[in-house]
Amino acid sequence: MSKSTRKGIGGLGERSRLRCLALFGSVGLHLLLLAGVVMLYPRYDPSSETSSGVVFAEFVLLDDSNGDGGPVQDAEAVADEPEPMAGHAEDALAASLPVDAGDENELPNASEERDGSELLQAYALPLPRELPQSRDPPQPLQPPQPQQPSQPYQPPQPQQPPQPQLETWAHDLPQPTQPSLRGVPLPSMLEAELVAAVAAPLPDFSIFREPDNAPLETGEHQMLDEMVAEWSTDADAVTGEPLSWEHDGRTYRARITRNAADDNMGMDQMVVEVSTERDGRRWSTQMRMQRLAFSSFAQFVDRWDPDVQIHDDEIDGRFHSNSEIFVSRSGGVQPTFHGKVTTARRVITSNSERFVRREEVFLGGLETRVKRIQLPQQFVALDEIDDVPAERVHRFAADAAITFHVDGNFSWAYLKGDMSGHRIRLSDEPHYLLGDKGVSLRVSGVVNGKVLVYAPVDIVIGDDLLYADDPRFNPASDDYVGLIADHNVAIAESRLTGPGDVTVHAAILAKRRFLVRNYRSRGGGTLHVYGSVASGSLSATEPRFRTRVEFDPRLGEARPPGFPVTDRYEVVEWDGTWTEELAGGAG
Repeated sequence: MSKSTRKGIGGLGERSRLRCLALFGSVGLHLLLLAGVVMLYPRYDPSSETSSGVVFAEFVLLDDSNGDGGPVQDAEAVADEPEPMAGHAEDALAASLPVDAGDENELPNASEERDGSELLQAYALPLPRELPQSRDPPQPLQPPQPQQPSQPYQPPQPQQPPQPQLETWAHDLPQPTQPSLRGVPLPSMLEAELVAAVAAPLPDFSIFREPDNAPLETGEHQMLDEMVAEWSTDADAVTGEPLSWEHDGRTYRARITRNAADDNMGMDQMVVEVSTERDGRRWSTQMRMQRLAFSSFAQFVDRWDPDVQIHDDEIDGRFHSNSEIFVSRSGGVQPTFHGKVTTARRVITSNSERFVRREEVFLGGLETRVKRIQLPQQFVALDEIDDVPAERVHRFAADAAITFHVDGNFSWAYLKGDMSGHRIRLSDEPHYLLGDKGVSLRVSGVVNGKVLVYAPVDIVIGDDLLYADDPRFNPASDDYVGLIADHNVAIAESRLTGPGDVTVHAAILAKRRFLVRNYRSRGGGTLHVYGSVASGSLSATEPRFRTRVEFDPRLGEARPPGFPVTDRYEVVEWDGTWTEELAGGAG
């Protein structure tokens, strides 16, 4: 301390007193500003590494080199701006900065008048900097580890600064009394929630797994085939209450649900669900069955004429006969069945000149001694027709010739009496052309629409009968023709059809016979039916025609309007496997 300070304030001169007052005023103002900053800024919590705090301190250099009160300088003039500190605040404030004594000429003149705003601006503290966000990559969730007790916190010893001494208010800050948690990771909110959830019981996630599948055993498959055959022939008796039966010491249950067709062109459906238990687990299998219409067969015969041999014929599709069928091979010519053949009796080849190899004739398989399929007594569902608007039902009081046109119209004229023609437009909805009692109808032309033609006596195909939109080239074609006769459906004489081939696009049903008139004439053509033929019996077609029947695949899912259906169902969808039933409805 200099000599001038020992005299006391009362012994100082006027100029020295003014300097002392300015010094005390400056120190007091700094202390007030720092106290306000401490009150406004959040306190630093040394117990959390995630806490961040920045403390700025302004240092005042006291120097009395002249013995009458040294100059007062802002520390910013002699030291670099302090950086934000990540450690303890008390560590940063205890550190010292070396400074040089300033020139007394830099001391502000106490006699100069300075307003308070300039003084505050001159000694304003720097604003705290925004701390950068952590760049550490996200870490996988880990349960928090128990904290290990750390050594008691030892504050660093302050370094002894060189003279002149730097006075700060760091010694007035409260010292930490708790051990330091630096280096101990704190759990995040997500980790804390995870730890809290560990104590709660976890749900059984096994119910959400995919159910297992298992193939049917050989005996089971054969048993279910037999059950399906029984259900398909007596659907009315098996629907309703669940069925139950035993097989090889195991109980099986079945529930059958019938779904009616949406309209008179659709097919009735039947859903069968069979279940059983095996190895303590429940298993089920589901199949979809569909009712067969008579149009579902490429060829259906109720009574085969023994004088008629299946010889130079090709049938592409399902074939069924309620009686024996006669197959003949001669001169290197034999028939070919591309679809499955079923018969309620057997196949006779005794009239064949050569040995008939079944694997060469029945390419789609042969099954004999199956159950008969009865022809319906009434061919047209009159109750369905009664619900059809009158403008789509056309009746003929006498024999008539009907010609269809590609533009969607059809014209007709009576064969006797009034020969004047009539022309009617077909709509997108099904139309019914019905002959009255004792009437026969003759048809030909190009059909653009959905039509059912019914005659109580005969329907005669006078020439080619074709679809406007050929389904062989457009499977989405919506042209359908059904020909139904209580007696016969016949191919007209060659004087009407002309020589050569005759092509028919239709589903045909004749209660008595499907026949070719004047079949003994040698024409050398082919009778090509694209659709289906069902009849009580068949006439010979050779030598006038070689016969080819090609099934229309659309008839597997639909039928011409009001076309009769059988009492038989068949499986159309079944994967032949068991599927495990899991708890909670899965599987």
